[in-house]
Amino acid sequence: MVPRELASIRGSALKIAAVVSGRADDAPMGPVIAELAARNANVVKLDMSERLLDDSPHSCVRALTDGMEFVARQLEDIRPDLVLLLGDRYETLGAAQVAHIFGIPIAHIHGGETTEGSFDNEFRHAITCLAHRHFVVHDEAAVRVFDIVHGRHYGAGGGDGLLPTNIHIVGAPGLDNIVDLPPQEFERPYFLVTYHPVTKGETRGHTAIVKALESFPNYGVIWTGVNNDPGRDAVQATFFNVGKMWAGMDNLSPKRYLSAMKYAACCIGNSSSFLIEAPALGVPTVNVGDRQKGRLRGHSVMDAVDDAKDIESKIRLAFKYRGITPSGPFTNPYGSPGASKRIAEMLTCIVEDRI
Repeated sequence: MVPRELASIRGSALKIAAVVSGRADDAPMGPVIAELAARNANVVKLDMSERLLDDSPHSCVRALTDGMEFVARQLEDIRPDLVLLLGDRYETLGAAQVAHIFGIPIAHIHGGETTEGSFDNEFRHAITCLAHRHFVVHDEAAVRVFDIVHGRHYGAGGGDGLLPTNIHIVGAPGLDNIVDLPPQEFERPYFLVTYHPVTKGETRGHTAIVKALESFPNYGVIWTGVNNDPGRDAVQATFFNVGKMWAGMDNLSPKRYLSAMKYAACCIGNSSSFLIEAPALGVPTVNVGDRQKGRLRGHSVMDAVDDAKDIESKIRLAFKYRGITPSGPFTNPYGSPGASKRIAEMLTCIVEDRI
């Protein structure tokens, strides 16, 4: 089905359905929605997140199909001009399929990246194939989006070297959340830990992290929730059983989460936020395992295998990075704040064009 053409929308209320699946995409989508609303767009947020009965693949599929039915009902009622998606979750791909069937144009944020240790990698690329306008974070992602969409290497065939007009390099909108953060909430020195299942391979980094942190008895630990992926329950159980030294904070708002990140001694785990937001806050990262393998990272991100000794070694190296100025190792390949404004401006300035 060919997507509807958008009529001239400057000065009128562009109607957007922004679909989120949980904290992973809700937090960076927030500033984009705010910027769109400031430009007179009518944005309706649709939340597909749902607590799973268990962490089995079947339960994930049930949540996915229920979420797709929810989005279908909402799109029938709202009749938006476009659907806005961010990231790589299986729920997000479900929303993209629904929008495609309904013939509603899709704008996709954070396409073209690589996370080889997670099945999110393939979901992200599939969303790219269904999307009509792409807001990517850096040049490398833009090239990969072109390759995915056109099935050939960007620049092949004697092109002029210019990106197609539907691919925009804007940076990471999650960085717009790092301004005006709450003051330091936790006084004791601590590590921030976020670890999700490795859905393509064996999930074992969580036990190695627990073992490694036994070597740092003077530090507390704040760990956040786990994605709704197969293998979630084992990760949660391991962290729940650590004891009083660890504080589970899975209900942190985006601002509180980033404030906790800002004042941490270092970030430990496999969250994309440790590669994107942490360098912008001047906080080193120990990236554990293969979930983020292939994703662009700055020098302040130190990779560790799923081994307690290696993780401990990288944490001690991270201490040397803490506090070094942004002109040192904290250069961030994901840019700086401002992506949300760029995305909102481009979407609300489309005139008589296919999204």
